[in-house]
Amino acid sequence: MGNFLTLVQRPDAASLTEVFARGCTAIRQLKNLTPTGEAVTAYAHAASFARRNGSGAPLVQDAAGNWLCVVGTWFHREGFASGAETKLLAAFLQHGAQALAQALSGFFVIVIGAVRSQTVYVITDLIGSRHAFMRVLPQGVALASSSLVLAKLAEAKPDALGIEEFIRTGVVYEDRSFYADVRKLEPASIYQFSEGKQIARNRYWSLSELTPNKYDGDEAVEAFSSAIIEGASRVGEITPRLLCDLTGGYDSRALAASFLSAGMDFETTVTGAPGRPDVVVAEQLSHITGKRHTPVDLSDAPVSFDKVQDALGLTDGEFDCVEYGLGVLPVHWRNAHEFDLSVNGSFGEVARGYWWELLLPRTGANEPLDARKVAAGRYVIDPNSPQLFDAAATTRLIEHFTAMIGRANAALSDKPNTLQMDNTYLQLRMHRWQGRIASATDQLRPCLSPFMLRPALEVMLQATPRIRQRSLLVRAMLQRLQPRLAAAPLEHGYPAEPFGLTNFHRFAPLVTSYGAKVWQKGWKILGRPVKAAGGVTRESARVQLWREAAVQDLLAPERMRLSEVLSADALKAFLTASQQASFPFEQQWCRVLSCEMALRAARS
Repeated sequence: MGNFLTLVQRPDAASLTEVFARGCTAIRQLKNLTPTGEAVTAYAHAASFARRNGSGAPLVQDAAGNWLCVVGTWFHREGFASGAETKLLAAFLQHGAQALAQALSGFFVIVIGAVRSQTVYVITDLIGSRHAFMRVLPQGVALASSSLVLAKLAEAKPDALGIEEFIRTGVVYEDRSFYADVRKLEPASIYQFSEGKQIARNRYWSLSELTPNKYDGDEAVEAFSSAIIEGASRVGEITPRLLCDLTGGYDSRALAASFLSAGMDFETTVTGAPGRPDVVVAEQLSHITGKRHTPVDLSDAPVSFDKVQDALGLTDGEFDCVEYGLGVLPVHWRNAHEFDLSVNGSFGEVARGYWWELLLPRTGANEPLDARKVAAGRYVIDPNSPQLFDAAATTRLIEHFTAMIGRANAALSDKPNTLQMDNTYLQLRMHRWQGRIASATDQLRPCLSPFMLRPALEVMLQATPRIRQRSLLVRAMLQRLQPRLAAAPLEHGYPAEPFGLTNFHRFAPLVTSYGAKVWQKGWKILGRPVKAAGGVTRESARVQLWREAAVQDLLAPERMRLSEVLSADALKAFLTASQQASFPFEQQWCRVLSCEMALRAARS
């Protein structure tokens, strides 16, 4: 399914009927969806909603009145998977929630109503990537796949910290949302709700339970290769029509190698203008895979506020609606009916020791992670308008992230700093950033990253720093499984195979690989006009959107809901400056727009 709504009744409260109807109305207004399945009992009301392309099994019930609904894509270790929700409910009734959670892998939220105990169980995936939220109301507890839907159930006060995180970094962290009493459900957790309140939460998986440095050398390469082929096979078994991202980097190439090695049929796609490195390399790789390949070029697509508004219903405003509406949504929707599932290389970077450069020269040491260095070097890094947040606010935000990283790694302080960095990246960044994007796209059509399946993820996390640094694990895997893919150049010109005496001359492009990329990123951040692939200068989306009356009305400072948490004078100064062609805070403007859209929608 694409969305769910569940309300757990307080025994001494008024009926849930009215608030449940309000929630269904909110989903219809925001997402243009109506329930495909409902369960109405004395202790809870629940509804499931299909994806936009109509896919997803509806809520299922057995003869006794137990029910289950799932958003996302799941796999059970005994061989059944998405589409077998009745069997999943039977497994829960036979073995219980803990055993069921341990047997699952994927990108999902599972909601179960147990009639005997009159308890609602919620199971989240390992990283919490498939987003779900809760809100305590006078009538009981409301659960949904949308924070904005929960905010519309009753007046919702803005959460100043969550909003600042988003405007400054583009992500809302930990369990926060834009609203003080709407909280995100935690990763790898089993929640229990009864009599209108949360009665338990158990963590069923944690990096602290893993064995650092378990895999090294050929053993690591073999374990990783086996895990990703197994994952590709499981995905292929439930998906006859599979679309695979293919770009110029390592991770999508590793993904293609896994499906080729598993003997699965698939097609590939890349997004970008003709001549871009990603597009050129993907075309070359498609000749090696022998699979149908479709490039998508959005460089000439018109900018309109309607597209930005469409993104709000998918992202809750918690991801840049301009970026998603103009650059992500059109790509996925155009083939949402042609393919059963899209897969991408997210989480593949974990195999390559992502962000480990901050650990040098102590990489792999059993010592506490320098949380402040990570906070300042990877989280509080985007250009910031002093009109919105002064230098003192930046210092406070760095300290806030330092404390957040410390909380995330509290149980890992005696583990290698590489595992602590992995945990920080997964539990903070991927949990709320990648998860927000994927949760939005999964409402259009099913999407998944096979690298987040438990077997592959655990191998990557337990491999030694030696085999993961310099992308050696991925390079060796590619050379073992698909040597032709390994030998083909990456987007920067050097091959994806391991460095050696016989091929060292092919790594010369490594010296200058990042120049053009850094140059383009710099112009994007500064909000300057950017040259399209054909050499034509185009205006930024911000400049074009400012011409629309709806945007001018939304960003009138005296009427903005953001003025409840930010200074109205500061907003006015920021927004006045943002109407100029050259404006150095493009990202922040898009985030202000997204956040204001959400706050207004919550109250409408």
